[in-house]
Amino acid sequence: MIRENRTNTPLQALNLMNDVVYIEASRKLAERIILESGSSAADRIQRGFQLVLSRPASQGEMDTMTKALSKFTDYYAANPDDAVKFLAQGKSARNSKVPASELASWTAIASILLNMDEAITRS
Repeated sequence: MIRENRTNTPLQALNLMNDVVYIEASRKLAERIILESGSSAADRIQRGFQLVLSRPASQGEMDTMTKALSKFTDYYAANPDDAVKFLAQGKSARNSKVPASELASWTAIASILLNMDEAITRS
């Protein structure tokens, strides 16, 4: 069995977080999270954890993701042009029914989920 070892270097995460394919996958995951769960941030975060990691988020993970979502929401609300640019990456069209700032915030959350060691290596 081949197994990838953990590393303390951020190179893998930087590569994945900046790769257009991962950004587009994060956007599509965010659309699914928004459309398939309730309107509360807690419900959406839990849905994201179930989709990506097949488990519920712990309280610590919920707290961390809630704080991150708040920062992303504030940023993209204040910088709507950045949200549109962020969402324009990739070949698939974005869901125009979801406001750009909301989708950009959840895309960033989805990116965090997809870049968790547990999601990448699946021990």
